[in-house]
Amino acid sequence: MREASCRRPQCPVSPPGASPSKTPAPTGERRAQRPATPAWRAHMQRKRRRPKQRSRGVGSGPRACRGSRPIIGLLIEDLGSPGGWASAMWAGVTDVARERDASLICFVGGILRFSQSDEFQEQRNALYDLVTADIVDGLIVSGSLRQSVSSEEFSSLLDRYRPLPMVGVTLAQEGAHSVLVDNYGGMRSCVAHLIEAHGCRRIAFIRGPEGNEDAEQRYRAYVDVLAEHDLPFAPDLVAPGDFSPSSGAAAIDLLLDERQVDFEAVAGGDDCMALGALEALQGRGVRVPHDVLVAGFDDTEESRAAVPSLTTARQPTRELGRQATEMLLALLAGEKAPEQVVLPTRLIVRQSCGCMDPAVVQATAAAVADRSGRVASRKKLQTVLTGKREELVAEMVQETGDCEEASRWAEQVLDGFAAAMAGEAPGVFLRELVEVLQQVAAAGSEVASWRNVLSVLRRQLLPYLGGEALARADDLWQQARAIVAETAQRVQARRALQARQQAQTLRDVGAALVITFDVEELMDVLADALPRMGIPSAYLALYENPQPYEYPQPAPEWSRFVLVYDEGRRVALEPGGRRFPSRQLMPLEPLLDRQYTFVVEPLYHQENQLGFVLFEVGPREGYVYSSLRAHIGSAVRGALLTQQVRKRALQLQTAAEVAHSTISVLDPDELLHQV
Repeated sequence: MREASCRRPQCPVSPPGASPSKTPAPTGERRAQRPATPAWRAHMQRKRRRPKQRSRGVGSGPRACRGSRPIIGLLIEDLGSPGGWASAMWAGVTDVARERDASLICFVGGILRFSQSDEFQEQRNALYDLVTADIVDGLIVSGSLRQSVSSEEFSSLLDRYRPLPMVGVTLAQEGAHSVLVDNYGGMRSCVAHLIEAHGCRRIAFIRGPEGNEDAEQRYRAYVDVLAEHDLPFAPDLVAPGDFSPSSGAAAIDLLLDERQVDFEAVAGGDDCMALGALEALQGRGVRVPHDVLVAGFDDTEESRAAVPSLTTARQPTRELGRQATEMLLALLAGEKAPEQVVLPTRLIVRQSCGCMDPAVVQATAAAVADRSGRVASRKKLQTVLTGKREELVAEMVQETGDCEEASRWAEQVLDGFAAAMAGEAPGVFLRELVEVLQQVAAAGSEVASWRNVLSVLRRQLLPYLGGEALARADDLWQQARAIVAETAQRVQARRALQARQQAQTLRDVGAALVITFDVEELMDVLADALPRMGIPSAYLALYENPQPYEYPQPAPEWSRFVLVYDEGRRVALEPGGRRFPSRQLMPLEPLLDRQYTFVVEPLYHQENQLGFVLFEVGPREGYVYSSLRAHIGSAVRGALLTQQVRKRALQLQTAAEVAHSTISVLDPDELLHQV
């Protein structure tokens, strides 16, 4: 293919036979913007002189001319729920992309055809029409997108993107690799725990969306466990749900008010529904776990923070994103990758089922009662630490949750403890622990979980300690627990402060946007706000001739950039905005020589399509971009309506003046006066 055929269209671009200057702009006349700085112009000139590079393992075509760094596309439903499943999975994808020097574009287009919690949710689906092989090298697809459509309809969406390499997360789809989770085993362990540990016989179950494979596997586990324990299956105890808290609350209303059934426990198909059910029960005065036990599936941040804390099956959500990204990068490099990877789940027992909190349980170190334990107690501690090292590290890692660095951190703490007990460096254990906790906090992981890590260390090593060594170890463990508690409290306070500051900034930006009724002035407000929010780049485009959207119709073909803010610089645009094909998505020239991570959010207001905005990721909290998108969508809609009203008023005024002039000319008295 000739090199000329690889060049991307340069903006402004018009269809054949059309002139950009004659195309009406959706935003009206714009004032002159600040020109690009000399440094920016020099930067662009250097890039234009740079020779083209071919991409690795991607082939020819427009994408092949944009450098050797792979570009990953992620299709995901939402980032607006802090600590939710989608946010955790996105974090895993982002981590690996940065580690492997890959660029990432995250398309936040909502669940297909989903409108139960928001009747205008489907408007977000238009974003998926903008994903093309000209923009990305391969795709990671969240399985949650499909929960409201049939397998055939979801397959038709994926067919749009072939032959791009694709990896599904919790999505087993023909022609795509997948990273799955053991849904059946996780729910099986939850229901079995309610029966075996608590003697429950009537367990209500809140299903996920019908046709969703994850939901079906968890439901099958519930049915099978009942049969294995000779418990009758009662259809009246099964309620529908859609993986939302509101559907969990609705399930309780259905069970208690309409069906009027009795039950001892509720198992939710995911944590969101379980937490919705828990709150609904508490709202009725039903005590959890004293009157009814509750369990879920996922182990989200909300489940750990709930009162009481939620018993659940932990799926390694962040690891799902990490492994999917590693798999896709292997495919792009031409390497072999397994068709399917299944990650294990783990039962996390907490207070909502009536059990003690794990931190309390693990703080008790039971003596090793068998003969092998008594023999081992006479061994030197250092020999035990060496012989049991792999086992110790594995159990410590289990308590840290879902983090790639957990093994290294566990080894660092274990080595510090061994050195302190050997007398080589008395303070090394506590110093290593402090350093690890700082890294845990920086990674956004849960510092408080390290109380359980220390409990594992104590429980495993206590049988081999005695006398002076036991006293020294107990002192170290007590000091370590105090350090973990103090660090966790400080990190929680800092995160709460940062969240309040971020929320205040969002409110300030929203307030400034909502009182601005000119698109150009809106872009000024937004450009001033981006650095305050730590967002390095943003591109905002408005569709030409937008219409209310219904999936799977295509997005509008043409758009206009009304804001290009790149690495802290506002780039000057033509009056009326820079016209470009919507599927081009972004001005690619400034991005050729650096790694980037973008979130693409749709702009709409109720049933009115407006355009889309790309935010380069600064803050790692996905809700920042979702909230900002909502503010921008409302403000742009208001500005466009104001513009239409002003334009209409001007038309009416002009018509009135013309009519008045015509009447004056035809008035007989006026004609006689002129004669």
